[in-house]
Amino acid sequence: MTVPDVPLENPAPPPQPMQPRHRLLLAVVTIAAAAFVASAIAAGLGYQTDRRLEAACGSILTVVNPEGASFDRLSSDVNSSKGVVRMLYGINRLGENSARRSVIVCTFGSGTVLASINPELIAASVDGKTIGPARIAFLNRFWLGKGAASG
Repeated sequence: MTVPDVPLENPAPPPQPMQPRHRLLLAVVTIAAAAFVASAIAAGLGYQTDRRLEAACGSILTVVNPEGASFDRLSSDVNSSKGVVRMLYGINRLGENSARRSVIVCTFGSGTVLASINPELIAASVDGKTIGPARIAFLNRFWLGKGAASG
């Protein structure tokens, strides 16, 4: 069965060109939406960077403390824009009944934080005592996995 062609009594009017004020409104809404999406992505990247920096700093506790000691991370403060992590932790040494509190401060290179999975350690201190450049190079090359990238 076929439907006969019947002319419409009120055909839809042809689409009108967008008025300048509507174009402006559309542009503003598009820019605002793009800015919102960009800030959400940046916040997510910042969170990932904070976690990466904190994990890298915490991972060297085993290297910079006595062999056989165990650690409890108590708190940490991450400033990812400066690449600095300050971590308070308790250290339990073998044969001791009580934990001693210590602070490690790690500074990472700002150029490589987002570019690599393993940030580059450029300075560190434990309880205010600076870790020397040879040990920093060792930590980067063999502990934090920068050896293959840096040669």
